[in-house]
Amino acid sequence: MDPFTIFMAVTPLVLSCAQLVMLISSLKVDYTSAPTTLIATLTECKIIHIALFRIQELVYRNEADLSSRLKALPPLREAFDGALTGCRMTLSALNLELDKLIEPKKGMNPMEIGFQAKARLVWQEDVMKQLLDQTRGQMSSLRHLIEIFEGGTQEDMCRLLKENIEDIRKALHRARSIRSLQGVNDDQSSFNQSAAYGLIPSYEGSSAYQRAEDFAADYSLTR
Repeated sequence: MDPFTIFMAVTPLVLSCAQLVMLISSLKVDYTSAPTTLIATLTECKIIHIALFRIQELVYRNEADLSSRLKALPPLREAFDGALTGCRMTLSALNLELDKLIEPKKGMNPMEIGFQAKARLVWQEDVMKQLLDQTRGQMSSLRHLIEIFEGGTQEDMCRLLKENIEDIRKALHRARSIRSLQGVNDDQSSFNQSAAYGLIPSYEGSSAYQRAEDFAADYSLTR
C-alpha cells in the first residue's frame, strides 16, 4: 500500500457517492412523501462525499510523510483499508436498495407513482433505517481516519489508532454483514478494486467526475 494506491482507491468512492447523492435527490423530488430516513441518508452521503475528498486532499498534499508513516505503522494501513473498504461496501449496499425504489417508476402512469411508490418506500423502511445507521457508522470511520491522518507526530497517530481502530473494524464488520444479508459475496479490499476507476460511464461529463479526473491527473504529474 502506498499513497498513490490509496488515492486511486478513494477516487471511485468519490464518484459512487456523488451518484448516490444525485439518485437520492431525484427520489426525494419524485416522491413528495419520502420518509425522513431517505432525507437523512442524503445528508450522510453528502458528508461522506466531503470526507472522501478531504482524504484525497490529505494524501495528495502529504505523500512523502504518509509513505513513511505507512511503513512505520502497520495499523495505519489497516485503518485505511478498513475505512475505505467499509465505505465501498456501504455505498454498494445502499445503491442496491435504492435501485429497488426506482423500479415502481418504470412503465407506470405518472398518476399512479405517488401511491405505489409510497407503499414501496414504507415497505423498505426497516432496511433503509439499517442502512442509515451503517452510513452514519461509516462516516465515523472516515472521520477517525482523517483524525488519525492529521494526528501530527507519530506518537499522536499511534494513540489515535489505538483509540479508534476498533470502531473502524466494527463498521467494516457491519458492512460485510449487510452485504451478506443482501446475498452478495463482497469481501474484497477497496485496494483490489481501484481498477474500477475510469470505468463508470454514468459519471463521465459530470462535475464530480471531472473534478476527480483533474485531481488524479495533477497527482500523476507530480510523481
